[in-house]
Amino acid sequence: MILVIGEILIDRFPDYERIGGAPFNFAFHLKQMGWPVRFVTRIGDDADGRRILDLLKKSGFGREDVQIDTSHATGVVDVSLDGAGVPQFDIRTDAAYDFIEFGSVGDIDFSALKMIYFGSLAQRTDLGYRRYQQFLSKAHPQTCSFCDINLRPPHIHREAIQSCLRHADVLKLNLDELFQISALCDGPTTEGEALNWLMRTYDIQRVVLTMGSQGSKVVTAQDTIVSPPVAGTAVVDTVGAGDAYAAVFAAGCLKSLPAQLTLQVASNFAALICGLPGALPSDETPYRHLRRAMNPQ
Repeated sequence: MILVIGEILIDRFPDYERIGGAPFNFAFHLKQMGWPVRFVTRIGDDADGRRILDLLKKSGFGREDVQIDTSHATGVVDVSLDGAGVPQFDIRTDAAYDFIEFGSVGDIDFSALKMIYFGSLAQRTDLGYRRYQQFLSKAHPQTCSFCDINLRPPHIHREAIQSCLRHADVLKLNLDELFQISALCDGPTTEGEALNWLMRTYDIQRVVLTMGSQGSKVVTAQDTIVSPPVAGTAVVDTVGAGDAYAAVFAAGCLKSLPAQLTLQVASNFAALICGLPGALPSDETPYRHLRRAMNPQ
């Protein structure tokens, strides 16, 4: 079982809306790839929340893990795109996901979990930070802790970022976030030194770094494996591309696939997401191709 905790929300683009949120995107991709996933989140008692509930039900997620907040609205992000499809996010505060409670997941057998996924956005408040850290402290030593940092200024909680890093076995971030974290935590200013410093300081086993047009890489104490960018990608928007990459990489880790193969498949899937409006495919076809690519003969 893979446990994913965090936000699901409405991404409002200039001309359309999509359901998104990094933890949900990650959970959705893994679910469509055939993995058993529990997704713990919190939404408002409103029209957006009901729309989200409908999608979660259709996607096979358990209703028992979706908390309904009668005091706070479902999360909303206003998304604007530049000429290259790169987004800017205006994330509304005081959203339902800021108040996720963990008492409802007390039935989880931590020793049976293969992976726990968490991010940083839902820890932007002191309350969210405390609740997350109390929950993550219960993780079993053999469970892989996958941290996908999402630094969206001004929604950055320094102590939460540092605690996320301490919990992480696998850390996924982009190049801008690497330098932001290094500056926030008084680390080195060059890429290579910052990566080594992160792994050494916070005892992280693997760092997955996405670099846009420069491709991506995974760094361990023993090796660095680089994957080139995917040529010929027609970009509609890049929203959710990192989440797609993270989901495929997580699946590759759980299946113990060769790192080079995992990076290649992850890059290809992220490129496909860049060619779509929003973060999720509208049909099952991409996942059939993805499952074949993740099960080489």
